Amino acid sequence: MIIKSINIKNFRNIEEASLNFSEDFNVMTGDNGQGKTNLLEALYFSGMMKSFRTRTLGDLFKDFKSKNVMFIEALYDYKTSKKNIRIGIEGRKKEVTVDGVDKKFHDLLSLHSFVVFIPDDLKIVGKEPVYRRKFINEICSQLYPGYYSTLLKYRKIVDNRNSLLKHGKEAGIWDEIFCESANYIIEKRLLVLEHLKEIFPKIYQEIVPEGEKKTDFSYKGKKRIDIEVLKECRNREIRKGHTVVGPHRDDIEILIGDYKARKAASRGQQRTIVFTLKMTQAHVISKIKNNNPVLILDDVFSELDEHRKKSFLISINKKFQVFISVNSFSRDILSEQNYKEFFVKEGKIVSKEI
Repeated sequence: MIIKSINIKNFRNIEEASLNFSEDFNVMTGDNGQGKTNLLEALYFSGMMKSFRTRTLGDLFKDFKSKNVMFIEALYDYKTSKKNIRIGIEGRKKEVTVDGVDKKFHDLLSLHSFVVFIPDDLKIVGKEPVYRRKFINEICSQLYPGYYSTLLKYRKIVDNRNSLLKHGKEAGIWDEIFCESANYIIEKRLLVLEHLKEIFPKIYQEIVPEGEKKTDFSYKGKKRIDIEVLKECRNREIRKGHTVVGPHRDDIEILIGDYKARKAASRGQQRTIVFTLKMTQAHVISKIKNNNPVLILDDVFSELDEHRKKSFLISINKKFQVFISVNSFSRDILSEQNYKEFFVKEGKIVSKEI
């Protein structure tokens, strides 16, 4: 999948832009707060009709609220065909068209795959299990059509169980469908974890200096849940007032050598691990879905030396189309890449000829 071009009107601080892209690397340069991330967000929005920064659509065109109209139009190349995607918002009305034909939001999801890195993703390594669950849920949702709906169903079941448990009542009425949904989620997570274990080391070794400790993963939680497991937990659940076992409590533990990365990894190591996880995600999607996702990398080079920056770029190779934001960069690190540079200042975007 390739994004050939985009037209933007009234998105964040971008009043108007019309851009054509390289099929390989596209580098957004400029000072902080000028609109580089806004451009990356517009690209993602063009394919997914949602933001990777906010759940509130009004945030996306509040800079031009008086105009009350926003649209993004992008040309996508899918190997066998090209499609023009247009997303428009006027007041509270949203519309999606593909080659001029009205479509539903979910029609876009079946067409497009993106892998996004933002600085907040460092929490995958350094913070609580919820961030690692979110990461593996994202991959599973991209790979398995029934995963996201099962995850939503599971969360409702957990809420229903908890509403009984917090009042000191048994939740056995929900046990059977709880086990069914939980085991589906765990099964898919374990499959993804095997893919991560296979692909991650190959990419990681291309980036880190020789001799650096290896990184590994393990699933922390029950590999299967049945009625007997829930019966064993019954008294503890009633005492605590919530569901104490299940994929909503599990973790993907990341290890550097024999140590937990959450406690042992430096900021540079965290960034390298997360970047490698995102690249692994892209390769897994490409392998299973036979569709290369677009990579969106926001401020990925921060806190990295020149050697590691170049290693990052080499690891990407020419398999994926890449959109990357940086404050500044040495063109030497892209000397072997086919790329276009876009300079962003106060929402205005200029394509710089290389």
